[in-house]
Amino acid sequence: MDRIFEKRLLILLPYHILRYEHFLKHNGTNSKKVKHLLDDFREINRRLEDTSEKEQKSHLYMDMIVLIEKIADYIIPKDNDIRKGLGEIMGGKILKLRSEELLEQGEAKGRIDAIQNMIKYNVPKEKILLDYTSDEYEEALNSMPVKV
Repeated sequence: MDRIFEKRLLILLPYHILRYEHFLKHNGTNSKKVKHLLDDFREINRRLEDTSEKEQKSHLYMDMIVLIEKIADYIIPKDNDIRKGLGEIMGGKILKLRSEELLEQGEAKGRIDAIQNMIKYNVPKEKILLDYTSDEYEEALNSMPVKV
C-alpha cells in the first residue's frame, strides 16, 4: 500500500471507534459486540505499531494513541469494564501530545520566571511561598543569572 495513502487511513482509525458510541452509552453488555469492539482496537493498535516500527515511534503514533484514548474517554462511561480492556490493548500508555508537553514546559518556566522577578524585587521568601512551592523557589533561585 502506498505510504501516503496508508498514513491517511491511519488518521481515520481513531474515529472508527465512534461507531460504538450509542452501544456503549446505552448498554454495552452484548458480548459479541464487545468482542468486536476489542478486536477493532487490537487491529488499530497493530496498525499503529506497524507504522511506528517503520518510523521509529513517530509522533503520529503517539498522537494517535492519545486521540484514541480521548475518544474512548468520551464515549465509554466511567463505570464500564470495557475501559480496562481497551487500556490493556493500547498498552496502558498515557501519552501526551507534543503541544501539551510544550504548554506544560512553558507554564513551568513562566512560574520560575515569576519567582525570579519577585526575588529580584526583594519580595520576601515567605510571601513567594504563599503561591509557589519551595521546590519551585529553589529552582528559581538556583537558575538565576549570577551578578558580576
